[in-house]
Amino acid sequence: MGQIPRSTERILVIINSRFKEGLMALGVLEAIQVYPNAFRPAFCMREKITAEDVDKLFIPHCSDVGSNRRSVEAVRLAWWKDYLIDAAG
Repeated sequence: MGQIPRSTERILVIINSRFKEGLMALGVLEAIQVYPNAFRPAFCMREKITAEDVDKLFIPHCSDVGSNRRSVEAVRLAWWKDYLIDAAG
């Protein structure tokens, strides 16, 4: 298995940090830490997660068609899809 590029490592650190902040905001992180076995089915899958599974976790909310923001979002969404395909190997 190859090394993870530094840029990807930085992105994962940011995502992990924001994910934890979101869980803390609702008191969920503390509950997970106190009752890890109760939350294990929600966060740990026995089957291998596919790129399609990860893609289904996110629903993009894009700007209006034709706007400058929408153009940027389209590029980023394409990058995300390409990343998932590449990560699936």
